[in-house]
Amino acid sequence: MKQKLNHACVLVLLFLMVGPAGAQTPTSSAAIAQSRLLSGQKHFEEAERVLQEVLNATPGDVSLRLEIARIHSWQGRYTLADGELLKLMAEYPKDVDIRFARANLLAFQGKRGEAAALLNEILREQPDNHEARDALAGVERALAAAWRWRLDVGGEYSAFSRQNRSAWNSQFLQISHHFEEDQSSVYGRVERYWQFDRSDVRIETGLAYRFSPALDVNAALGFTPGAVFKPELTLAGGIAANLGEWNEILSGLWLTLDARHDEYAAVSVNEIDPGARLNFAGGWALSGRAIVVKPDDSDAMSGWLVRADFPVSQDWSGFAGVANAPETVAAQTVDTFSFFSGVNVALNDRLTLRFSYTHEDRQDSYIRHVFALSFSQRF
Repeated sequence: MKQKLNHACVLVLLFLMVGPAGAQTPTSSAAIAQSRLLSGQKHFEEAERVLQEVLNATPGDVSLRLEIARIHSWQGRYTLADGELLKLMAEYPKDVDIRFARANLLAFQGKRGEAAALLNEILREQPDNHEARDALAGVERALAAAWRWRLDVGGEYSAFSRQNRSAWNSQFLQISHHFEEDQSSVYGRVERYWQFDRSDVRIETGLAYRFSPALDVNAALGFTPGAVFKPELTLAGGIAANLGEWNEILSGLWLTLDARHDEYAAVSVNEIDPGARLNFAGGWALSGRAIVVKPDDSDAMSGWLVRADFPVSQDWSGFAGVANAPETVAAQTVDTFSFFSGVNVALNDRLTLRFSYTHEDRQDSYIRHVFALSFSQRF
């Protein structure tokens, strides 16, 4: 709810801003008025077309370029909006309205430190700029209230059919720290497993870094002291690249590549998963990946996974998927068909509940029913 209110505030601020770098011509003023009317009706592509037609005739009109950046922002196409604002800032480095627009965009994206620096720069030049002063106060309040830590706790319970096996269970605790601007994070995790009437305790640490809005990387290291059935050592990493925001329906196309190396006492297992994720307007997403697993004592095996994420209400979201891919359990890699689904429930602004069910049909072996429950507390 707060995010929606913040977004609305950003739109109001941008809407009320006067045009930069000189007065608007009557033609550009009419085009901007028409485009805002169309934008209010969610006809963003037509609104941009109206502005672009006038801009083609008057390429030096900065007010039209700034309005196009606003339209990109209203669509959620923040990379395009920021790119246009950066170009304008390079051409007109002293223009206050352009810098103020970018400060608002940065603040909405969670880059509050950069937004504060830009607003302070404006205030050094114009100490009586009340809009910039009010915006800076809002950014500083958000910085003070922003969460930096997250605690996750939860567990799983597994029952079996087709084969008579004792139940499995696991419990975990994970703490994560998000650095300012949310560009990077680190985490530590401890998980206790009960399988095959034996116990293992696994320790893992990892980090994630966002080089830009279009490039994320992550890495993890895990180990199991005195391992019985879990890997003694795990090395993992991944990269994700956004090819861009396409239109008001398709807000992003991410290409992903993940890799993993597990070392058991008797065998090592390598895995590589190329994939893609489509992000749609309204919080919908569709992702898929190929899965290739190569134990060092046998041939490579391959499979696939498809998953959909979708909003249910303001505080509820869900996911569901299906996979047919090799799975390694206790150093044995076997083709497994599975389907899964779950829900995420925002109990308040900082506490989230997650529940999921997974059905795993392990070839020539057991069927496993996995029930998982976890909580995330941000602070």
